[in-house]
Amino acid sequence: MKGPYVQNVCENSPECIQLNAGPNPPARGSGSLMPTDPFGNQVTREKHLVLLRDGRTLIGFLRSIDQFANLVLHQTVERIHVGKKYGDIPRGIFVVRGENVVLLGEIDLEKESDTPLQQVSIEEILEEQRVEQQAKQESEKLKVQALKERGLSVPRADTLDEY
Repeated sequence: MKGPYVQNVCENSPECIQLNAGPNPPARGSGSLMPTDPFGNQVTREKHLVLLRDGRTLIGFLRSIDQFANLVLHQTVERIHVGKKYGDIPRGIFVVRGENVVLLGEIDLEKESDTPLQQVSIEEILEEQRVEQQAKQESEKLKVQALKERGLSVPRADTLDEY
């Protein structure tokens, strides 16, 4: 994915590593080897968090970005938060169109383990997410019903996109 519109992720960055350098990657800032993967693309060892427009959170290694903020993430997981719990769903390589990116940030690996959140299994977090969504829907129904009783109408969310 080379060309005039593609930017390498970590040009001249001391944090880059060379994946094909064998068991001993170059020391940070040594500059002795160009930090590339087997395909010649520059790579970083930092994890990045991407918040998408639909509310999903992705965590992975940023492999490529262009001027439109299109991203390629490697070893990506989708993180689901419910209350004080979270679960990670493995997604692999993930290509994100730039218009869907709300936030992109580097994760501090030292602070990542100091989270007050509890990691749970995929099945458990998906079940808790389903229960939370049901409770939210019930709450919305009660709000709409209360407004109708007072003579107010609320447009449905799916009809708002038609204008």
